[in-house]
Amino acid sequence: MVCQPDLAFRMLFGSVAGGDAGKEYQARNKLLDWCRDDIKRVRAELPAMDRENLDVYLDTFEQMRTRQDRVNENRERLRANLPALDKFDSKRTTQRFEAQCSIAAASLASGLTNVVTLDAAGGIGLYHTWTELGVTKDGHAIGHSADAPDSVKFAVAIRRFHAERVADLARRLDAVREGNGTMLDNTLIVWMSDSGEGHHGFCAEWPLVLVGGLGGKLKTAGRFLQFPAYREGAKETANRTVRNFYLALLHAAGDRRENFGELDPQMPAAAQNGPLAEILA
Repeated sequence: MVCQPDLAFRMLFGSVAGGDAGKEYQARNKLLDWCRDDIKRVRAELPAMDRENLDVYLDTFEQMRTRQDRVNENRERLRANLPALDKFDSKRTTQRFEAQCSIAAASLASGLTNVVTLDAAGGIGLYHTWTELGVTKDGHAIGHSADAPDSVKFAVAIRRFHAERVADLARRLDAVREGNGTMLDNTLIVWMSDSGEGHHGFCAEWPLVLVGGLGGKLKTAGRFLQFPAYREGAKETANRTVRNFYLALLHAAGDRRENFGELDPQMPAAAQNGPLAEILA
């Protein structure tokens, strides 16, 4: 997890960036080369047993340098999707998060990765207050007073901001042509809670928003699905779990396993096995 957008930009797009970002990228490559050569020099002077231990250390630097080489090979695609720099070094949390979304979209469009995870808090630790959104309570206080009128108002403002970022990310991907459609057609954005239904939640509910069709493998557009509440209904119609959701993603990606993670002993095993058929195309 890289929490500083400017650092992520230099690491991922430095090879095609000008100014300090480009210079830092080249300096990093030279440093990796020096480290590899130095480790190899030391290795040649060690007995066989110690060489094996050092090989693990050397392999780490080899992987890092190989990654840099792969980035260099992709320069034209990187240059075509180079994100703007205007907010990457901002101290405002909202702008930092916007920058992180921009880097995420550019990384996907450039082929640097197929999977991105974004921290909805923008990488800010402790109990953050979204002052830029007019919020005067930190997230921890909002969670512990969720029913208070001001907490409700603040929570809505924060969720609206995140919804706007999800929509912006979708628009960015939809603007990239891919095959007979767009990158959004072949991507899935999962917007989810990190604590289920509430602050220090029991996770009896787990809301999810899905955007994109993952190459036509999922049915996501214009639908609202609500499954039975926790331990509700007859044995054959018991609620499903987030485990079933992850199994659906695996099935969509071609891995048709029926089990994933640990079973909830308070629920029938049959209800926890297999994917959420309702979201599979």
